[in-house]
Amino acid sequence: MEHTRALQAVGYHVIEKWECEDQKVREVLPKQEMRTYLNALFYDFESFHNKEQRNEVSTLLKCENAHVPILVSIGNTIKCEPTHICSGNPKQLIRKFMEELERCGRNIRAVVRVEFMAEDIDLVPGKQQRATVEWCDQVPVLGFNCGHYDLNLIKEHFAELLADATTNVQVGKKANTMMFMKTNGFHFVDIINYLRPRTRHEKWVKAYNCSAQKSGFPYE
Repeated sequence: MEHTRALQAVGYHVIEKWECEDQKVREVLPKQEMRTYLNALFYDFESFHNKEQRNEVSTLLKCENAHVPILVSIGNTIKCEPTHICSGNPKQLIRKFMEELERCGRNIRAVVRVEFMAEDIDLVPGKQQRATVEWCDQVPVLGFNCGHYDLNLIKEHFAELLADATTNVQVGKKANTMMFMKTNGFHFVDIINYLRPRTRHEKWVKAYNCSAQKSGFPYE
């Protein structure tokens, strides 16, 4: 009893009332909830068959040509019109692709930080601060069947340039398919992993009332 009175004498009875008796205070306390990331980037690579890059893998297997990236289209949920980049130099094409991702990513991070990062973030414990900043700054980058094709198409130069830009890269693979790839600033995801099997690109686009259609690249 004396111990309880001593605590009350230094103000602990006020804390008890604030937590348990004041209904108005309890109503304004923060509640845990699930929120969706506001924006995303999306991209699509096109390639051509280079017949000059022949490769005899073995005496029984011979590759007559190679898939070489030549065009990439990049869009995001903030800007309506996509950006198209074309280059006959694959490494230069991928470098420009990464520069465009970073440029658009900065705009998206600024919007997300305004919406989700509290002004008094400095008062939050360090672990929660780091988790909040990481979540706000890791922009989703979506592709359709990119884990099977696009990322494998550009991986030779993409991995090299990515290693120069960041030291933290996490990759999830299943056989020859990249399930996801994370860096400090981006989270590459293949949207096909979240759709039912054999979903075609045209049906996925129409489901979101979008008029854009995937078309073939003129090789000749």
